[in-house]
This record gives sequence, structure tokens and C-alpha cells, in this order.
Amino acid sequence: MRKTTGMQAHPTTSKVRLPFIDFMKGLCIMLIVMVHVEGTFFDNILPNLNNALQSFRIPLYYFLSGLFFKTYSGFSDFTRRKVNNLVIPFVFFHLLCCLVTLLIFELKDNFVRPQEIGFAWMCFVEPLYLRDWHYTVPLWFLMSLFEVNIIYYALQRWLKPVVTLCVVVVISIIGYLLFVNHMELPLHFDTALVGLPYFVLGSMFKQHGALQPHPAERWAWLVAIPVFVAIYFVARRIDIHMQIVPNYLLLYGVPFVAIAALFFACKPLGYVPVLCYWGRYSIVILGTHATIIEPIRLFFIHRGLSTMWVASCTFVVTMLVVTAVIWLFVRIFPRFTAQQPFFHEHWRIGQSKPETI
Repeated sequence: MRKTTGMQAHPTTSKVRLPFIDFMKGLCIMLIVMVHVEGTFFDNILPNLNNALQSFRIPLYYFLSGLFFKTYSGFSDFTRRKVNNLVIPFVFFHLLCCLVTLLIFELKDNFVRPQEIGFAWMCFVEPLYLRDWHYTVPLWFLMSLFEVNIIYYALQRWLKPVVTLCVVVVISIIGYLLFVNHMELPLHFDTALVGLPYFVLGSMFKQHGALQPHPAERWAWLVAIPVFVAIYFVARRIDIHMQIVPNYLLLYGVPFVAIAALFFACKPLGYVPVLCYWGRYSIVILGTHATIIEPIRLFFIHRGLSTMWVASCTFVVTMLVVTAVIWLFVRIFPRFTAQQPFFHEHWRIGQSKPETI
């Protein structure tokens, strides 16, 4: 592990990377992959561990995105950048994974039983009208995050900061009421209403200088350890995608405390090779892991392994495969994986200089 804790400049662009942010993203995407491999895996370690981790896993992703919120030069420029970073990857990964699944089905590979996976041609348009569609459902987060960005941009543009916070609270209450009454809005817009406060928390951290280093942060882990012990006992399941939430105070209180503790505990960290790499390109893992998991899991199931061994082996092999997929995709498809802009200034498509964050 390198001991540096400062910002790192990307070698080919003017973007500046914070190693501890990539570390947190890497940790988060690992938890997401594991829960998609086996939803109750962590409960085999400690009874309430899965709920404790789920209570801040997706909220943390909203928070990390909020850390880098900027209005740029106006709504058109802002929207173009969010389309490049969220909408284009959503469409690319969804179409690609549907095609790959079709290919697996047609080949009838010995390692994958086609009747266990199956394929429906309607999968290409399912995100437009289904909540829990086939093959690429983790991509719901990109859709929700795009909507969160648009909402917060509008609030920042037209309201004063204090009024903005009040409106955010009202919006979150509306989203919470939709959740508890199981009322779904099109294109996961209800998840954007509930996820907005986590995003705003990240933006507020940035505005108040939390990204800057401070000597006292080297001792933050002394506070983080008892905080996470307490969270283990009080946490309840939070699944924003499936509208499963505890009461309103736990919905935001537990994730806020957990995120803050993790944020300051991770700040002194330098570059951690594997985790930071996964975190930096977590969008590729998010977009591909669901498709990669299925044939790997079926392979181990058909070898007669126990549930825990199937989950463990599937997770390890999946992370090895997605590491290779990252290396390939960021080189072949940089414009489709948020590494380079698809639309340039004035929504032009073509070569252009790299953009800053």
C-alpha cells in the first residue's frame, strides 16, 4: 500500500482522483456483488450483519456521487455530462448484457443450462416498464442517480440553500410515504426521491471542506469502530430498489452516521491497489456483474458444492472476471463506460479534448 494520502492526477486528463474515494467505491461494489451472489451470505457470519451492511451500502453510493456535484456552465452542459456518465453507460451495458445472455442461450453451453437462464426478447425494453427486469437490474441505480442529479440541480439553481434543505426533507418524506404504501413511480423516480438526501449529504460535505485532509483524521477509526458496533445492533434492512425501508429516522439516521464514520476513517488511506482499481471502474462492475454471476454460479452448483462454497467461489471468480472485463472495456469502449465523453460540447459526437470533472 502506498503511504500517500494526497490527490492523484489522472495521467491523461486534468481529473484529480482521491484514493480513499476509490477505496470506498471499491468496498461498496464488493458488497453489492456479494449480495447479488448470495443475499444471506453475511448473515451466516453474524445474524444482523447483512442488515447492517445494507443499511448504508446503496446510500453510500449516492453520497459519493454527491461529493462531486457541480452545476458546470448551465443546464445543457450539466445534463450532457450526466447523460455521458450515467445514461450512455446504462443503455450500453443493458443492451450488451442482453445480447450476451442471448448468445449463451443460443449456444447451449455445457456449463450453463439454457432452461435455467432463459431469454426473453422483451428484455431490451423491460427497464421502461418493469421494476425488476431481467439480466441487468442493478443498472436501476444509474437511472435513479441521473434523476437525483436533475432534481438537485433544479433546487440549487432556483432556491436558496436553507430553502433547498427544507424542500429536500419534504421530497424525502414524499418518497418515504410512497415506499411504505408500495406505490411505484415510472423509471424508478420514487427511488430518486428517497435517495436524494444521501446525495445532498455528500454535496454538503464537499461544500464544508470535508475533502481536505486534517491531521486528526488519523484517529477517526477509534470513533468508527464503536459506531459500527452500535450500527450492527440498531440497523434494519434498507433496500431502496425493492422499497424495503425501516421507519424514517432509521432510514436516514443510521446511513448518515455510518457514512460519516466510514468517510473519515478511510480518509487517511492511500492507494490500495485492487480495491481502488475496482472502485475507480465500479460502473463497469455494476453494469456487468449480474450477467457474469449466473453462469459461474450454475457451474459451481452443478459441481455439488454447499451453498456457502458456491457463494464464495462464485464471488471470487466473478471478481477475477470483472477485473479482466474492466481492463478490456475501458480500452475498447471508453465512450460507453464514462471514461471519455460520448457527447462533447454543444452535444457534438466526435473527437475532443478530455473534460474536467
